[in-house]
Amino acid sequence: MNTKVPHPIKGNFWKSGNEVQLRSLSNGLINETWVATNLQSGEKVLLQKINTSVFPEPTQVVNNHFIIWEHWEKLNSELNFQIAKPLAFSNGEFTITDDNKKVWRIQEYFAAVKCFERCSSVEQIFQTAHSFGQFNKFLWKIPASKIKPTIQQFHDLEFRFKQFLSALQVGDNTRLKKAKEIIDTLLVREKYIHQYKSISSEPIKFPLRLYHHDTKISNLLFKEQNEKLHAIIDLDTVMPGYFFSDLGDMIRSMSVTVSENEIDTNNIYIDRINYKAIVEGYLESIQDELTSYEIEWIHLSGIWIIYMQSLRFLTDYLLKDIYYKITYPDQNYDRANNQLTLLKSLEKMLADKYALKQVLA
Repeated sequence: MNTKVPHPIKGNFWKSGNEVQLRSLSNGLINETWVATNLQSGEKVLLQKINTSVFPEPTQVVNNHFIIWEHWEKLNSELNFQIAKPLAFSNGEFTITDDNKKVWRIQEYFAAVKCFERCSSVEQIFQTAHSFGQFNKFLWKIPASKIKPTIQQFHDLEFRFKQFLSALQVGDNTRLKKAKEIIDTLLVREKYIHQYKSISSEPIKFPLRLYHHDTKISNLLFKEQNEKLHAIIDLDTVMPGYFFSDLGDMIRSMSVTVSENEIDTNNIYIDRINYKAIVEGYLESIQDELTSYEIEWIHLSGIWIIYMQSLRFLTDYLLKDIYYKITYPDQNYDRANNQLTLLKSLEKMLADKYALKQVLA
């Protein structure tokens, strides 16, 4: 039993009031999650405490999830993945707020599944990208206006650049001096902001659609017996966005063999084979839905997302680490440099291999 869960919440799963056993799941970075078991019936559900610092409107998070699940229910015979059903508490509500103003929800629990933290092969990378492409194809059947943003301006590159410029004005002087080289290198790449502004002002060529916005393999569940795709999870950041978001996020996280916390720049580079698997896997499942303009600009997806992440890490460093958790003082500086190194590697590869003229290389 986990004492972090308030007693009134424990007693609110089932109307019978049967005893509930809780097992903590530690792999989530934002919300806190438990598997809750009714000891009389054996029924299991997922219990989550929603992080309202990240999601200031938790009811909207749950409402979005319910809309997506309802749409999935209509089409599930055509799809090869599950989506967890949002469940009501015993009082009929889909969220409960405890005495400490913490917000809780429950949803369907999937048994006999496994989850991977990182891809272990090129084939797995291809299948992960293909799976998220299939999910996006499903999402695009839902009008984007039905799903409300849960994090405002999440992948808005122009907004992130403005935050960066503001940090240059009000940031810590010592850190500004230390980061001068990174700052200058980021400023030289302002052309990427102008590219983003051009696509965001062309809704016919670059339509606003629904995307997952957190495309990592740990947000896929696989069947234990054959490791085939079973479910797509963590739908809290499903919201309107542009073509580059999900593909770019996969390129940022899966085309490199080290994490964003790696400090040895010799180890930080784009693996061309992994990159090819990501792009081909994604496009195989979704290319027929993209506009010709999106396909023309598709290789800028990783450029914009990696550039944006470097901006965000350095912005937080200059503001003395108010957003990202750190384990040592200069970690966000190192993360920004990590992403900038990765960006340069991608720029060079795209210029050399794909003769892409839109990148700075």
